[in-house]
Amino acid sequence: MQYRWERSDGASGPTKTAPVPVGTTSLDISTTWYLGGPSLPDGDYWEKVVVFEPNSTSSGKAITHLSAMICSAN
Repeated sequence: MQYRWERSDGASGPTKTAPVPVGTTSLDISTTWYLGGPSLPDGDYWEKVVVFEPNSTSSGKAITHLSAMICSAN
């Protein structure tokens, strides 16, 4: 299987290959996305997997909400 991860920030991972045993109808894959930073605005962000081979398809979007909490001390 050839696939890659795509994200709402416009980034995408490299195309990867995972072996799929004969007769297998699903396969577990994972990735880690460190979302954040001082200039990233609050909002909804998503990531999905796009499969190129053996059949072209994509997953639904895994959505997360980022909300910064600003604290000040006097």
